[in-house]
Amino acid sequence: MSEFDTRRYDRCYGEKGDNCTYELDRTYYVGDPECVPNESDVLYKLNLHGQVNYWGENAAMPGSYKASMHWTGATLFVNGDKPTFNYVLSDLKDCCPNVTWTTDKWITVTEKDCNGVDPSGSQVCNTVSGSTDYFNYKWIDDMHYVTSRDDFEKLSGWNNPIDENYLREKIEQSGNQNPEDCTTLLWNECGKAIQQAETNCKSCGEDGGGDSNLECEGCLFRELNPMEGPNRWDPRSQTNRWHKCCPCVNEYADNIDRNWLNHAANHC
Repeated sequence: MSEFDTRRYDRCYGEKGDNCTYELDRTYYVGDPECVPNESDVLYKLNLHGQVNYWGENAAMPGSYKASMHWTGATLFVNGDKPTFNYVLSDLKDCCPNVTWTTDKWITVTEKDCNGVDPSGSQVCNTVSGSTDYFNYKWIDDMHYVTSRDDFEKLSGWNNPIDENYLREKIEQSGNQNPEDCTTLLWNECGKAIQQAETNCKSCGEDGGGDSNLECEGCLFRELNPMEGPNRWDPRSQTNRWHKCCPCVNEYADNIDRNWLNHAANHC
């Protein structure tokens, strides 16, 4: 079994800039360690929404800052093809009795539908029941930051040290979306990865799950910026092909009937 997350932080609004929201798409795959949607069985899919709060500098770790994420709602899809997957549904029925649970259908749940957070409960139950996740972060430059390991206990989470290996790149949705700028030279660099993403993710987002098909955007990003090979994504390099290839993503999306790819193109 393997897991893949794709996350989006929305911009903060409000007088103090404290109305910050967050979306996470998490898919648990079975049968393929590479997490390729078209070659894997899906155990379950989880699309989460939550509130992000920033609590200022951590006095115990000067230069780092405290943050928390509180989950406020979710949609879930549990695969009913294999009886061995039913334990996920059993857990959800126990912790969220106000929901009519079934397989092979997207189900919406909010924290009021559930019994609340139980430290001894399963991760999926605590997540959809309104748990809060605590961590520290530190900016390296305008586009990069590092974080600590997160924790559902406040004191533990805010005392976890920054781990320089948890390096993140801030990826703005600001690429060139004009398909006319997809030159032959740019397609030669980007086209194979875009076509591979379309092949790998044919099973992605076609069932209408989630609010924004983040799973599929993550699939596209992985092909454009793989973890290995000559085009390997390295956040330290301050370069990635997500924005560079945007014109060709849009050009390809204009000529193929894939709703998720059109959506991903709009978020380049």
